[in-house]
Amino acid sequence: MQLIQLKTFERTAALDVGLLRVDYDASATRMLLLNRNTGEQILHARPRTNVFLPSHYAADHNIAVVIFDDTETYNAAIVDYVQAEIVNLVALPETLNGTAQI
Repeated sequence: MQLIQLKTFERTAALDVGLLRVDYDASATRMLLLNRNTGEQILHARPRTNVFLPSHYAADHNIAVVIFDDTETYNAAIVDYVQAEIVNLVALPETLNGTAQI
């Protein structure tokens, strides 16, 4: 018979990531994040409030956010020179104040 001993580790080290909080129009059906310096697509998905990105996006204003309305009622809207904020992923619940949408 083997005994299994479980150990619990406490997370003490910080794990920094970029958090982009997006306030989008209710009619938006798609969201596109672009690196404005390179034109590289970062994300193309349905709009969401919180987007987690690599921490280097929190160091500079190099994101462009484009929202689209697929009903063809409204034109696309863009916000340029956006910067993510740096957050500690270990302390995530405190960072988002219980409003996480991952």
